[in-house]
Amino acid sequence: MVAASGGVVYVAWTSSASTDPASTAPRTIWFRWNNGNGAPSRWSTPIRLTPATGRVDRPRIAAYGSNVYVAYTDMVTGWIQVRISRDYGRHWVTRAVGRTTRTGPGGRAGAPAVAASRTNVAVSWISTDAGAIRMRWSSDRGYSWYAANAVGTGAVSGSSASIAMVAERIVIGWTTPTGYAVRIRDFRWGYRPWPGTVYWHQTAIIGPSADAERTYERVGLGQVAA
Repeated sequence: MVAASGGVVYVAWTSSASTDPASTAPRTIWFRWNNGNGAPSRWSTPIRLTPATGRVDRPRIAAYGSNVYVAYTDMVTGWIQVRISRDYGRHWVTRAVGRTTRTGPGGRAGAPAVAASRTNVAVSWISTDAGAIRMRWSSDRGYSWYAANAVGTGAVSGSSASIAMVAERIVIGWTTPTGYAVRIRDFRWGYRPWPGTVYWHQTAIIGPSADAERTYERVGLGQVAA
């Protein structure tokens, strides 16, 4: 997975002794960053982000400025974990933001997605085999987290949720049996209550499942940037 902010490129990937997705062999996350717009000589030394004996599923990465976030599932325990760096990937902390009971080929599989904007970061994941979608976010670069929100249901087996963020607005999309679902969390600034009010739009089916990613990029991100 790759993310970029300014002239810095961030890359995270998994490494395992087995290519079988159902294998119980260790699977770890590695990370590198490049502060020279991708110049070959500017890559950092690889950093292992998860234990050598652990198993992780589907890491995703997001970045804003010096803040980098890598979200993944601990396939043994089901915890949705976020590795956080606030200095371009030099030092890291870990935060558990939720849990999943969904089962994949090699263990728990929450398929988290992560997005970042300014000091905000949000993580969505699939929390059950029935396809329940949950989201949790932080407004202070991951130091503290608001309570998790139940976003929607019906994510098809083997799918993952997508997420995008601009300031306090968040868009979450997922594939259902009837089409691609999108739900938007918005924020209305005001004096009472200060600083404003958070509210969720109703879930909308915006396109057939076959067009899931293309429809989401065209409609979901356009909506969040409005």
